[in-house]
Amino acid sequence: MERMITGQRVGQAAWRSWKVGSTWLECDYELMVFPEGEGGQKVKQLAAELHAALGKDASFPEVPSIRIASFQAREEMEETLIRWIQRVCHMQKRFRVDVDGPFKGPEDIAFLRVRDHGPFRKLADSLGMVDQYIRSCGEPPVEWAGTVYCRLSAGVGEERAVPWKPWDDMVKFQTHFLVHSLVLMKMQKGRSTTELVNVFPLYP
Repeated sequence: MERMITGQRVGQAAWRSWKVGSTWLECDYELMVFPEGEGGQKVKQLAAELHAALGKDASFPEVPSIRIASFQAREEMEETLIRWIQRVCHMQKRFRVDVDGPFKGPEDIAFLRVRDHGPFRKLADSLGMVDQYIRSCGEPPVEWAGTVYCRLSAGVGEERAVPWKPWDDMVKFQTHFLVHSLVLMKMQKGRSTTELVNVFPLYP
């Protein structure tokens, strides 16, 4: 309870200070995991194979990723957001992620299924204070990923985008990797490029 009250006080104080002379630069943020290690390399290779199979008209992210949360915030809030997320990550151990697929999903994406959502739910619960802080500053609540998956591509084409259907013409794929860190990315309103904000190592 004390931590919640403290977080609300910090947010309210920051809100009052930013109301005077602030640039109010709004950004879209995403808290993500990028596959690492040997398993991560296998995932990246699969994404490259999908890219080649679908042709140059397909739109692909630079690297495969797992989205944990997305939210809106002002750039002036970043310092406090980094402190809160870092505090949580210092108390979270690295964990293993098992994936299989590939699958075709909603919004014309190609993805790998994450077999155990438990560690991600635990992370979301631990990051509740981040949501409290963002709300206290007058921003919309954090959108937590309801279904956790490893995104490989976007824009696979309507004729092939069948929700939650295995990719029949691809060899069955499965691997695992350790999550060593969380990554916070941002995109300024009106821009199409993302920017790295911070990397948060997990406890070994």
